[in-house]
Amino acid sequence: MRIGCIIKFAKVWRGVHVYACGGHGSDSEAIWAISPYRLHEKTEESSKKRRQDKHFGQIDRWKKIKSDKGLAHHVDVARYLIDCELLELENSDNLERQEVEENSDSLERQEVDTVEDTDEEGSQTSLPRISTDEDIVNLLDGEFCLTFVNQLLELARERPSSQCKVGSCKSTPQIRTFYRGSALYLKWVCEEGHLSYCWCSQPILNRRMHSGDILTASAILMSGNNFGKVKLLAKMLNLRVLSADVFYRIQRHYLVPCIDGYWLQHQQEFLSKYEGKDVILLGDGRMDSPGYSAQYCSYTFMENSTKDILSLTTLDKRFTEKKSTNLEKACFKQGIEELQDKGLQISEVVTDAHPQIGAEMSE
Repeated sequence: MRIGCIIKFAKVWRGVHVYACGGHGSDSEAIWAISPYRLHEKTEESSKKRRQDKHFGQIDRWKKIKSDKGLAHHVDVARYLIDCELLELENSDNLERQEVEENSDSLERQEVDTVEDTDEEGSQTSLPRISTDEDIVNLLDGEFCLTFVNQLLELARERPSSQCKVGSCKSTPQIRTFYRGSALYLKWVCEEGHLSYCWCSQPILNRRMHSGDILTASAILMSGNNFGKVKLLAKMLNLRVLSADVFYRIQRHYLVPCIDGYWLQHQQEFLSKYEGKDVILLGDGRMDSPGYSAQYCSYTFMENSTKDILSLTTLDKRFTEKKSTNLEKACFKQGIEELQDKGLQISEVVTDAHPQIGAEMSE
């Protein structure tokens, strides 16, 4: 303890007084000190020996902590004791906070369960819940289907009759289910074979194509996914989706022509900006695989000043008698002819040092 120090903080840690002291003046740094002595002790003579035994026991414990932890000074021991006490307080606070959060979560869950089991008028409703092993087996064996919300609302509004209304037949219809592609059909058919009502989970387009099939096919193609992987995902979920034949038929007859038409419209809008102007083109090709075994080549032309993509040509190596080395030249030639046919005035063409393209331009 320094002479002239003033006590800034005093705390008892398991019978040991811990003091934070600082010297007089702004240049004096605050120090930590510890004293096993009690402040202002005014006790009777009869208990002096007991207090001395406790005092020397604290000193022995103090020395043991200093040697076990490898601390050099008493100040380090004081800091260690204070950190231990603060850590214990923090752990106790965390435990109390955790208990409070668990209690509040349990109350919220009870409130949610109560809300789910009652409707707006407060009457009890029977919502399906998983409570037995048999329910779990039925859940895993159950099927998913693609259903539009509007179709569900339509089914709820219709409320098919519980009796057959065909002629004098009053038998109870049975619900039969079957799939067409990704669409689920429900039919109410009585014992006599009379159809009371038919419902489909998806709106039907022209030529009896289901909306879910064409939307799923377009989502797979536009997102760059592979149909095989999506089909495997659906199989794991037990989800009914369209077949591979339907997917490729939709892609061939609807999606690819639509994409081509949009691209040509978009390209024409860009080319109209360069009517009557000399254009400098930057071109380069990209193979689908390195080496001499490429199957496809895509060649892109870009305008020099605006960086607009004016042409994108993709060819299969069957177009060049299955010679991959001639693909880039064929794509370059076809792209130039396409732009010239659309009235673009090409003044310069900049490409990489491709020998076949260089020979073609020199001719």
